[in-house]
Amino acid sequence: MSNYSQIMERNISILDSVNWAAYGDHQAADYLAYIQGQHGDEISLMDGLLGEFLERVLGFTLHRDLHPQMVGKTTGKRPDYVPGDTHLHPFVFDAKGSDTTDLGQHYDQIAGYVRSKGLRYGVLANMRHLAVYTLHSRQPEADYSFSFCQLYQDYKQDQTTALEARNTKRFLAFVQRFHRRELDRAGKVQ
Repeated sequence: MSNYSQIMERNISILDSVNWAAYGDHQAADYLAYIQGQHGDEISLMDGLLGEFLERVLGFTLHRDLHPQMVGKTTGKRPDYVPGDTHLHPFVFDAKGSDTTDLGQHYDQIAGYVRSKGLRYGVLANMRHLAVYTLHSRQPEADYSFSFCQLYQDYKQDQTTALEARNTKRFLAFVQRFHRRELDRAGKVQ
C-alpha cells in the first residue's frame, strides 16, 4: 500500500457511487446528507458498500479470498466477511446499519466471533464509522478506528490537507494493517 492519495480516492469514489436519493427518505443528494439521517432498514446497503470497500480499498476478492457469510446472516451467528486465510489475516468484518451510532453496542457479538475463530481483531463498520476491536478491551483500537464521515468531509474540503488529518492517518494505518496480503516464499516455507 504505497499511494495514499489513490487509496483515499478509491474510498471516496465508493461513497460517491451510490444514488443516495433512492434510499431512506429519498431526500439525500449525497453520502453526507444520507448518513446524517437514521436509516435502520438499510443494512443491506451498508453490507454491500462494506464488501466493495473490502475489495477496492483492501484488495480482497469476494468468494475467492474473502468469504461473505450468508447462512445465519440475520441471526447474527456469523460475521459478514471472513478471510480465507485467517492465519495471514487474523480478523473478521461485520456490517451494521447506518442507524447504529455506537458500534461498541455490538462488542459482545464481534468478540464472540473473534474468540470462536481464534483471531486477533474484529472489525465493525456501518460506513459512518469503522471500529476495530480485540478481546482485551471493549474500547476500539484507536490507531485503526476511524470515521468515514470525517474522511469524506476532509477529502471533499481539500484533498491535499486531508492526508495530514488525524482521522485520515488512522484510516491509512487501518488499510496498512488490514489489506490483503500475499505470502512470500519465506512465509510459505515457514
